[in-house]
Amino acid sequence: MRLVRLALAVVLVGCRPDTTRPAIVPVPEAASTDPVALGQALFQKSPPGCFACHSTARGVNLVGPSLADIGATGAQRIEDPTYKGKATDAAGYIRESILDPDAFVLTGPTYSSGGRSLMPTGLDASLSPEQVDHLVAFLLTLK
Repeated sequence: MRLVRLALAVVLVGCRPDTTRPAIVPVPEAASTDPVALGQALFQKSPPGCFACHSTARGVNLVGPSLADIGATGAQRIEDPTYKGKATDAAGYIRESILDPDAFVLTGPTYSSGGRSLMPTGLDASLSPEQVDHLVAFLLTLK
């Protein structure tokens, strides 16, 4: 019986929150000045936390659509007759999707509601133009 109490005490102590460690381990910054590496680090960093809603794996849709082929499909989307944005190439489409998510709304159970994108707006207030450029550079590599 004493052994059972000791084992239970060890288990319960192990379940206590450890306040000596941060709750979320920060993602390290890119060790490079390369815009693609910086964009990838930013994609994974919170905020903005793009990875929380978007996968970069083909066919894996989370809250938002997979971005696996966005480097290739961005150019196709601006050719879509329902596209009302101002982009003229894939880079412009990606930038516009970050800064004005309602320019082209993908339909899907978690992507949109009432003709509006569920992606948050106002990222231009929390991201510098250079950070947007880095995100675009990274996302263009996803083909």
